[in-house]
Amino acid sequence: MSNDETLFQSVAIIGMAGRFPGAADIDAFWANLAAGVESVRRLDDAELDALGVPAELRAHPAYVPAAARLAEAEDFDAEFFDMTPREAEITDPQHRVLLECAYAAMQHAGYVPATYPGAVGVYAGVGLNSYLLHNLMPRQDLLRSLGMHQLLLGNDKCYAASRIAYKLNLDGPCIGVDTACSSSLVAVTLAYRALISFECDLALAGGAKVNAADAGYPYEPGSINSPDGHCRTFDAAAGGTVFGSGAGIVVLKRLEDALRDRDTIHAVIRGAAVNNDGAAKVGFTAPSVTRQRDVIRQALSFAEVPASSVSYVEAHGTGTRLGDPIELAALGEAFAGVAPGSVALGSVKPNIGHLESAAGVAGLIKVAQALRHGQLPPSLNYATPNPAIDFVTSPFCVNTALRPWPAGATPRRAGVSSFGLGGTNAHVVVEEAPAAPPAAPGGPELLVWSARTPAALERLSTRLAAHAAAADGGTADAAYTLACGREHFAHRRFAVGGSWPEIAAALAAPAMATAAAAAPRVAFVFPGQGVQRAGMAGPLYRSQPVYRAAIDACCAALGAEGAALLPLLLQEGDDATLQRTEWAQPAIFATSYAMARLWQSWGVQPAVLLGHSLGEYVAACVAGVFAAGDAIRLVAARAGLMQAQPEGAMAALRLSGAEAAALLAAHPEWECDLAAENGPRAVAVAGSHAGVAQCLAAVRAAGGDGQPLRTSHAFHSRRLDGMLDAYGQVLRGVRGAPARMPLVSCLTGRVEVPERWLDPGYWLEQTRGTVRFGAAVAAAAPLADVFIDMGPGATAAALVQGALPAPGHAAVLAAAPTQGGDAMTAVLQALGAAWVRGATVDWTSVYAERTCRRVPLPGYPFERRRCWVDAPGATATLPAPAAVAPVAASVAVASAEPADALQAQVAAVWCELLGSAHIGPDESFFALGGQSLLATRIISRLHEVTGIELPVQAIYETPTIAGLTQALLAQQAAAADPEMLERLLAELEAGAAPAAEGALA
Repeated sequence: MSNDETLFQSVAIIGMAGRFPGAADIDAFWANLAAGVESVRRLDDAELDALGVPAELRAHPAYVPAAARLAEAEDFDAEFFDMTPREAEITDPQHRVLLECAYAAMQHAGYVPATYPGAVGVYAGVGLNSYLLHNLMPRQDLLRSLGMHQLLLGNDKCYAASRIAYKLNLDGPCIGVDTACSSSLVAVTLAYRALISFECDLALAGGAKVNAADAGYPYEPGSINSPDGHCRTFDAAAGGTVFGSGAGIVVLKRLEDALRDRDTIHAVIRGAAVNNDGAAKVGFTAPSVTRQRDVIRQALSFAEVPASSVSYVEAHGTGTRLGDPIELAALGEAFAGVAPGSVALGSVKPNIGHLESAAGVAGLIKVAQALRHGQLPPSLNYATPNPAIDFVTSPFCVNTALRPWPAGATPRRAGVSSFGLGGTNAHVVVEEAPAAPPAAPGGPELLVWSARTPAALERLSTRLAAHAAAADGGTADAAYTLACGREHFAHRRFAVGGSWPEIAAALAAPAMATAAAAAPRVAFVFPGQGVQRAGMAGPLYRSQPVYRAAIDACCAALGAEGAALLPLLLQEGDDATLQRTEWAQPAIFATSYAMARLWQSWGVQPAVLLGHSLGEYVAACVAGVFAAGDAIRLVAARAGLMQAQPEGAMAALRLSGAEAAALLAAHPEWECDLAAENGPRAVAVAGSHAGVAQCLAAVRAAGGDGQPLRTSHAFHSRRLDGMLDAYGQVLRGVRGAPARMPLVSCLTGRVEVPERWLDPGYWLEQTRGTVRFGAAVAAAAPLADVFIDMGPGATAAALVQGALPAPGHAAVLAAAPTQGGDAMTAVLQALGAAWVRGATVDWTSVYAERTCRRVPLPGYPFERRRCWVDAPGATATLPAPAAVAPVAASVAVASAEPADALQAQVAAVWCELLGSAHIGPDESFFALGGQSLLATRIISRLHEVTGIELPVQAIYETPTIAGLTQALLAQQAAAADPEMLERLLAELEAGAAPAAEGALA
């Protein structure tokens, strides 16, 4: 078979999740397998008491108090999956654990279910619903309250797969599979075939089994159950199996697609087959040698690999006297001619029991983990070969110890079998994954993660910290996976680092976590002259294509001057040249403009723009007033004309604008002007060297504070008057367009109308006049929640911080480092801080030019709570729902407090059907997780208890307790006295329900 044909019919396992006896996830599962842990255990008296096992049963000599229980099977994170507490309680725990595993498997694969760019199929099966039989059906109060239809919606097998599709918003084929013990491996086979026939592009496949009455069993001779609570597959002492609870899901994708998308590939399915025994057996429940042989041969044939290339088989291996010899006979015929003892054999059932509808996928996950680790785990409880099995001449030998899985000329391969009671057989041929591509190049990386609640965020942070402490290599793949492969919830954290130790250190630091705003408004802020330094564009120019393209475009627009400017931007050292205004201003424009374009390419779009002096040209360019080439040519002309003016000086003073203006007015001999008002007590003055020195001395003599600024000219002062005519001619030669977004003027201190920016006179006045940056920040403050300094330093950020109307009014971030800092680290810190606050980031664009892989990382920490209706006889019974007494049709009108009485009854019905102890009168039915069928049930139940009939539409029109109460009163009083109706409605509107509210709040 050609390589293309192999790719065509090969399917990659790119994600896995599972919960098994003794193992909360697949990593713990593998650790148990590798260590030879038996998770089937004997229950102690306290557990048997809690499970309601009667003393007479415990005392019976045939009773075996052994179980392979699933931890937290009674618990579920209903809120995460938008289910009401009552809906979760009446949903089959098999559906619930399968739903959690489906979400966890998608996270393990590195994909967000609802946004996957293709059809995602679901193929899954669950076992007999013992929860419905033992726990729900005996509760007559639930049957009366909810109705049988509602119970069946939560418990029928046929809804397990479609519930996953609904909750995860998957729109590919969705098929419930029920072939008894082989359900989950048949589901895998169906998913495999759907993928290679292009029915879907990704598939979830697996199964679950939760035994609600998992409290041991009475052994009967000749039955499938073990007499001593141990499963001894292939052993002479094999007497039966122990049934257990668990669940598993694998995420499957065509191999060629997985390679293209750089997914982590855990193993490859080369072929799969399903058949049925038909009548080729002694009875309906008996296995068939010929049909098991046939299905194995069919899978090998479809995979186009010889049996001799398979070095391990994960057997169905129930540990029964009849089943094990038949299975080995079938394997022997399928592997005829293979050297004796050359194929290792094992079964997961001695470890975790027989998981029935989840058994096959448990074996598949075991094999995938074994291939990934290059180790064969031991098959437990095997000491003496079953005398009915000829292991001497058989190609198979039971693997009894953890050992390396030998590599050979061909990839490591395994077979996985699962045979269903009733005769449906499945076999899958699995191969080790191709060599993984190299990890993405290193460097500082931004890791982002989030959760629905602060507590879940803290737990996820702890999991990531543990991962960071044990991981090695770079962090790029993890950063990419967290950003592009996870949902982004409201509670967020981030860390920046180039190595796992750096990430671990960041995680150990005090957390910067916050609830993200729904749609925070971002302001881009652009600095003026003074932030320039040689080489300031170098790191981002070399690493960020969008930034590089913007710098190149700016330099190209300046021609020969641009060619000379580029080395100053990229190479450190020559600060002296960049201190000259003619070079400094184009350099600051280019870097600020490039930074803005970089952030915009990442999906962060400004809601408002403002700039300090020179920075206003960048702001205008981003707002669409000037084309980038025109804007930088204007800046270069302006800078050259400024450079030609008489030299001067500037000083920063801690004075208010009014105080500075009064001081300068009192001393005209200084010939100084108020150049900038940057904040409430932050101004700059400009003039001659002598004048500025006199001003500075006067301020200090009066006990004030002031510092000279490092500058060659007196900007925004009378000493620039000589350039205005020439610059006016330049301005009149440039055509602009009205601003396309709010743009705050640093000349007027307000948002100007879009056409104002087209006036050359404005820009002349802006060059000469006072920079009113403090007023500009105040004008922008109501329009922005986050200010980001786009310059090559943090000067503008500091000015914004000092000018905001109140501390904490908005977040202020600097997108570039101060001198000596790492540029990419600073940008990523700012991006993470903006994202934490809710800024929209297009992570796909952030990583567009990278070759990162999706890698497994710690999954979401579900906040499970008990969602369980105890079976009769169990000791930890839940309180029954509050009784809702019927109300005579005439009571509400005759009562002294009609609104209170009726609202209390409406509230009781809501609490009963939604499963909540307290519901506020104004909480929305739909926000609480209500849906159409439950709405119908609520209306029906209200009719039962009040005698008042409402149309179902009423709950859609007034979906609150208070609203439905009003609708009931209106309906009841429709035939009554109109004056009484008005009195009742007025009473409701006046809030005459304090007693009911107290009971509900």
